[in-house]
Amino acid sequence: MLLPDATTDIIGRAIASIITLAISTPLGMFIEHFRGRTKMLHNVAERYVADRHSRQDDDSFVKRLGAMQRAGVGMLKNDRQVRKFAEIVVGRGCTHPLLGSDLGEFLRKDGLPTFLNGASARGIALTDDEALYSTLLIAIEEREEKEREERATKRSVQKG
Repeated sequence: MLLPDATTDIIGRAIASIITLAISTPLGMFIEHFRGRTKMLHNVAERYVADRHSRQDDDSFVKRLGAMQRAGVGMLKNDRQVRKFAEIVVGRGCTHPLLGSDLGEFLRKDGLPTFLNGASARGIALTDDEALYSTLLIAIEEREEKEREERATKRSVQKG
């Protein structure tokens, strides 16, 4: 039995609507998530710029690091977002926030956001060299302990 043209047209539209909904819902969620991350990145950059302009202290790396901590750079997801953050603040006339830094030699792949979060979680304000060095020492010790544990686990698995 053949369906009338009107019924075929309704079924075709219904199928098209279902397909559109199936594609647009996840796409819309992705776009909204991306917009939220972008907005957060720009908010962090704005807080950093405002902090740097409001303080009359020197422009040393440790002062910029403290400003990054206060601005919320620790909320950024990864080092790629940190690079984007740096591009934004340099574009706003600030010194590159990581200029003169050798932190990359000491931090793991999770990088700066994790380091700043760790300092904040311990209640350490990164405002001077002493705070930076003590926090860095803690981070290095924790990393080494984790690596020792991973090696021990690997050895026990190989033995067992």
